[in-house]
Amino acid sequence: MDKTNINLMERYLLLLDRFVDKLTESGFEEQEIIEQSYLFCAGFYIKYQPEIEKLTFFKQGSCSNLSATFIL
Repeated sequence: MDKTNINLMERYLLLLDRFVDKLTESGFEEQEIIEQSYLFCAGFYIKYQPEIEKLTFFKQGSCSNLSATFIL
């Protein structure tokens, strides 16, 4: 993985963490936080789909080449 892709995923995780913290501080119930987090993840995936699909997690040859896929 190159540095650009790592930065993209780091940014995603930091934004998601801050998003959940803000929802919690605002008094949202757990189910509402889950629903809003799902929408956040879906929106992020749609926005950065081309970059996300290029991510690989295993060296080619050692395991099958996997693209990042969000299963929520």
